[in-house]
Amino acid sequence: MRAFLSALLFATTAAWGQQYPAKPVRVLVGFPPGGGADLVARLLAGELGKQLGAQFVVVNNTGASGAIAASAVTKSEADGYTLFVATTPLTLTPHLNPVSYDALTGFTPIARIADGPFAVVVRDDSPFRSVADVIAAAKARPGQLNYGSGGTASTSQFAGELLKSMAKIDIQNVAYTGLPAALAAVLGGQIELAITDLPPALGHLRAGRLRLLAVTSAERIAMLADAPTVAESGVPGYSMSIWYGLLGPAGLPKPVTERVAHAVTAIFRTPDKALVDQFANLGVVPAPLNTPEEFSRFVAADYEFWKKLTAEVGRKPK
Repeated sequence: MRAFLSALLFATTAAWGQQYPAKPVRVLVGFPPGGGADLVARLLAGELGKQLGAQFVVVNNTGASGAIAASAVTKSEADGYTLFVATTPLTLTPHLNPVSYDALTGFTPIARIADGPFAVVVRDDSPFRSVADVIAAAKARPGQLNYGSGGTASTSQFAGELLKSMAKIDIQNVAYTGLPAALAAVLGGQIELAITDLPPALGHLRAGRLRLLAVTSAERIAMLADAPTVAESGVPGYSMSIWYGLLGPAGLPKPVTERVAHAVTAIFRTPDKALVDQFANLGVVPAPLNTPEEFSRFVAADYEFWKKLTAEVGRKPK
């Protein structure tokens, strides 16, 4: 009897996975419209809708460096109708501030989507032409320069804290409610520079309103090959990138997880490479094709990476 019930449950769950999705799916994003996570989520949601024949609706549930959206996902039904485009703060923030979710047990990882660097940007008329110029000015005027980030304990703020630690400078963080707001402050002259993911900055860079000093990845990126890395600009060993991934709440049925994961794989394997090109225009690149199990291992490893690195930096962003 037990074997019969197990087989019946498996058959019922598998059929449910085949029928999914039968209604619109909410895709939560923990950051404001116009930021990298939002733009990546909207591109992905459109393609998932085509693959799976249902509407995938992006919902911006902002605040606390993505922790509000993350918490909401952990409290949602594990039925596949609430998904989450998460990014690096999912595994970083728990080491900086108390959060109401468990990054390792509160979610069902589905697929890592893309990766991208941060960028150090200033207004087009800034006297700073390089990160080395910023470091020199900060050493000449300790505590007087301000950089904008996307929020308290955000990855962009930690990128700034790591820069401060490795370059041995004192610059002040100004935390905004999202990176578009930080960029607006740079453009308005309220702060000297911002550390931002590339998607919200690219339009301003292309229009000549902002100047790109450096990218934070370990190596230069193809679309901005002339831009040096921070490591090349006087901070050897500096490296900071951001990942984007798709998750559901813990306990998501395996057939649903696999159906969405297969759809993501199909999107990136399509011959026309439309999404790949759209990602490139945002300054991000698709992650290597990965299974839910591989993405789960990635999340666990990233959690441990940030645990170690935050301890090494020796102070929390304030």
